[in-house]
Amino acid sequence: MRRRTGFTIAIMVLTAAALLVAAPVAGAAPPETWTVVLHNVTTSQSFPDDICGLRATTETLTNTTEVQHLTANGDGSFHFVDFETGILFVDYVDPAIPDETRRRTEAFEVNLTPGGTYTETTTFRDAGAVLQIRSTYHLTVVDGTPKVEHFVGFVRGCP
Repeated sequence: MRRRTGFTIAIMVLTAAALLVAAPVAGAAPPETWTVVLHNVTTSQSFPDDICGLRATTETLTNTTEVQHLTANGDGSFHFVDFETGILFVDYVDPAIPDETRRRTEAFEVNLTPGGTYTETTTFRDAGAVLQIRSTYHLTVVDGTPKVEHFVGFVRGCP
């Protein structure tokens, strides 16, 4: 899950900050909405390790489709979704470890209700011929206090 793009997190943090400091608007103003659809965006990054241990890699991620959507209400509540699907090519620095191409899907969702309840959910799947990574994370915060935090994940295929 470390592959989440900085662009997506920056958008979410800036939007949330702007909505939290905005004064509530009287009346029933229509919500602000926007949707961004991106195709074939490629990024590369090197890591000193992978989920299986000290196996340095250069990873190239191509999101064949990424959809970001925000609905922001005048009362400060909002709903944000980021969905990504694509291909991850893993180039291991050690030539003894075969490189891998894996399919990757991630869905990230954040909600803030008019009453101040915050929820965040991430579902992640990274699937190759050998290595399989799956995880689900959920957080609910009410009045600034975490009420539910749940993580389920598994990794299969490490040597």
